[in-house]
Amino acid sequence: MTMRWELKKPDANAVRLLCERMGLSRLAAIVLVNRGLCDPAEAETFRNPRLAGLPSFEGMAGIPEAVGHIADAVQAREPICIYGDFDADGVTAASALVEFFKGAGYPVQYFIPDRADHGYGFHPQVVKQLAEEGVRLIITVDLGITGHEACRTARQLGVKVVITDHHEIDASLPEADAVVNPHQPQCSFHDEDLTGVGIAFFLAGALRAEFVKRGMASRGDMDIKKLLDLVAIGTIADIAPVTGVNRPLIKTGLDLLSEEKRPGIAALKKVCGMSKRPVNYGNVAFNLAPRVNAAGRIASGKTAVELFTTTDLDKAKSLAADLEAFNEKRKQIETEVHQTARKMVADNPHLDRLKTLVVVGRDWNPGVIGIVAGRIQEEFHRPTVVISLDGDTGRGSGRSVRGFDLHEALASCSKHLEGFGGHQQAAGITIRAGEIESFMVAFESFGRKRITPEMMVKVFDVDAWCDLAELDEQTVVQIDSIAPFGIGNPKPIFAVKKARVIFKALIKDAHLKLRLAVGPAVLTAMGWRMAGRYRDVGDYLDVAFTVEMNEFRGVRNVQLVIVDFKTPGQSGDVGKTDGTS
Repeated sequence: MTMRWELKKPDANAVRLLCERMGLSRLAAIVLVNRGLCDPAEAETFRNPRLAGLPSFEGMAGIPEAVGHIADAVQAREPICIYGDFDADGVTAASALVEFFKGAGYPVQYFIPDRADHGYGFHPQVVKQLAEEGVRLIITVDLGITGHEACRTARQLGVKVVITDHHEIDASLPEADAVVNPHQPQCSFHDEDLTGVGIAFFLAGALRAEFVKRGMASRGDMDIKKLLDLVAIGTIADIAPVTGVNRPLIKTGLDLLSEEKRPGIAALKKVCGMSKRPVNYGNVAFNLAPRVNAAGRIASGKTAVELFTTTDLDKAKSLAADLEAFNEKRKQIETEVHQTARKMVADNPHLDRLKTLVVVGRDWNPGVIGIVAGRIQEEFHRPTVVISLDGDTGRGSGRSVRGFDLHEALASCSKHLEGFGGHQQAAGITIRAGEIESFMVAFESFGRKRITPEMMVKVFDVDAWCDLAELDEQTVVQIDSIAPFGIGNPKPIFAVKKARVIFKALIKDAHLKLRLAVGPAVLTAMGWRMAGRYRDVGDYLDVAFTVEMNEFRGVRNVQLVIVDFKTPGQSGDVGKTDGTS
């Protein structure tokens, strides 16, 4: 696929100010300015986010009502159930609240719907089941905002419902006793990027204050900071921005994950080969989170909640081994479904004319269709919905391209859907088999109105052209201080012009290894899973890359990780137009 490089053009005076006031290298200062951080004080806060700077939970709409109902239920000794989604965000949110109530001395039960038996959402039949078991209050986490029928059922049965969710809101809210969701128009919290587990964390903070106020528990028994390892996993797994309120939550959570204070975390890190090692964003995104998600995709999300809430290390080891087995099975199933779905797309004679992709299969595991949709979107760079049919009902998962609002697109096709929900970039649907063709037409029609040719080309931003000599260890450490990197704060990409290739090799027939030279400076560059481009490597290259410190046998060296490379001149005659050279 063609990749377009877009060079950022930061204000040269702002870059110079950060260099002078903060003692930063040119490249580190450019990265901060490119992220809108031109003031030294704001830049320093961004580099060192603190929990003390978090906004008060009091600004979140629905919190006072939610806290009142929950505290009343606890005082009345009424059974409470946490009802969470089966993905990593949902199970970490459920785990966080279960742990909070345990610390408050009031154990609660939890329910995680089965993906195959129940599907996504807040279900009336489950409400009836919980009511029969004696539950008098249900707290949803990471779902419920579209649960109109379930809320009506609960009201009829005398069960109170507190909804906490972060998904987009429909035209009307469910008839719950309280709704906590930053997307509500009257919400003054001003951060709609919180995930389900992030909202659960703020609810825990509000409950702690109320419990202390009512004399129901002591503050020391409810240390909500201990929940932030779970918040980090759920927030990163849900691909939420690492800016705003999420930033201090994630950064503190990563520190806790490194410390392994929770038996389940220690066991999970061990099966990932990460025992006793510091944890960064990438470790969570590519190692921990997939295993947590695998529970809900292949078996039951309850396994993940058990893992995070157990205090028994031996039990944690067994549960982590289960997640590892689920993940291996998930990868096998995913590969099979992806190969079939990809062939369907590639063989479509109308592919070149399509703005959107809808792929339909029968009896595909619904737990992997979201991943498959993401992989197809990544390759063909079109909004993609993958649907698995079971009988007359289809469950679909969609992934979008930058600039295309998938939730809005699905809303425009809602007359063909049984239900839908999600975000701008990822969403899920339920559809009748007989409506699929009409949905495909409506989805493509919406896409033709909104998708520009630029959206169909993979684009990445280059923070700056640089010289290899600039990339010393001090500069790389300064750049790393701007982590965690993710949505909203992408890992910085730099580029070098006309680097001489003095060595090239294939590693394990999968990876590309180069030694690049510009003047006297020479650095190693790794192209992970780029073996297929070995023949494209000429004597000179323009190379776009990220930088990292590589440690091998006790020796630390700066290493480049290749994002893309082109024959000199093909990357665009942009030169050092950032004005900071």
